[in-house]
Amino acid sequence: MRIPLLFMLLGSLSNAALAANDDNMPLYDGTWTVRVDAKPAGRLTVQMWEGTWQPAAAAHAACRGKKIPITIQQSTLASLELTAWGSKVSPACPDVGFTLEPTDERTLDGQTDAGGKVRMTRGSRNP
Repeated sequence: MRIPLLFMLLGSLSNAALAANDDNMPLYDGTWTVRVDAKPAGRLTVQMWEGTWQPAAAAHAACRGKKIPITIQQSTLASLELTAWGSKVSPACPDVGFTLEPTDERTLDGQTDAGGKVRMTRGSRNP
C-alpha cells in the first residue's frame, strides 16, 4: 500500500517541477497581433526566446514599421515577460517591456512597463 502512495507523491512532485521549469519550453512561439490601450500597436514575432516587435504606429517615425529585436525574460504557463529593444534600431525608439498572462490559448493580456494595457492575439504558431 505504501509503494503506490509513494509513486503518486513522486509523480505529483515531478509535475510540479515541470510546471516550475516550463520556462525551458517555447510556449509563445508564433506571430501575435498587439493592441495597446485598445488601439492597434503592431506585430510581435516570437521564436525560441527571441524575435521582433514591429510597431504599426509609434511616437517616433524612426520606429514605425521597423523590426525591433526582442528578448524573453520569462516564458511560463502563467506569464510572458519580454523587452523590445527599440534603442538598438534608433536612439529615438524607446525600449519597451511587456508583462502578460494568458487568458486563453490564443490571447495574452497585461501591460507595458509604462502602464499601457496590452492584449496580444496569436495569429499563427510558426513565425
